[in-house]
Amino acid sequence: MSHELDNDTSDKMWQEAINTQNMFNTLSSDVEQLLTANIVNNDDDIIDNTAPIPIPIAIPIRQVRQQQQQIVEEKECIKDITMEIKMKQLEDEEERMMDITEQMHELKEAHTTLNELATETGEKITIIHDNTQRARDDVDAGVDQIQEAEARKKRQRKRRCW
Repeated sequence: MSHELDNDTSDKMWQEAINTQNMFNTLSSDVEQLLTANIVNNDDDIIDNTAPIPIPIAIPIRQVRQQQQQIVEEKECIKDITMEIKMKQLEDEEERMMDITEQMHELKEAHTTLNELATETGEKITIIHDNTQRARDDVDAGVDQIQEAEARKKRQRKRRCW
């Protein structure tokens, strides 16, 4: 559940970073247009020297500098947010890799145990097979001996009768 919250937070941070980047791009574009469209006469004002712009634009240099400083600060904020998001993603990926590694070790251990059990079972089956074969051979030998004993008994009876 905490993983979902982290993803939601990460998504919100990305959205905020994208919104801030869009605002930055808009402000940057506006400032660039204003600066290229105007000539600076002194440190206090930018006067519109191009025609035919319908509304004369006079922006104090201090305001432009403040906007530029704000843009720089927003860029740094975006970089910080982006870095935090990337770090969180890397931490999450590292955690998932550690989980996978642990699961692989558990799987290897289970495979080793299963292999040992199969080997032991195979040995026991071999022993059972050998014992069964010996028992069959002993039974066959016993049957042969019984048949021989019966044949001898019949011969002895015939001898007595004669």
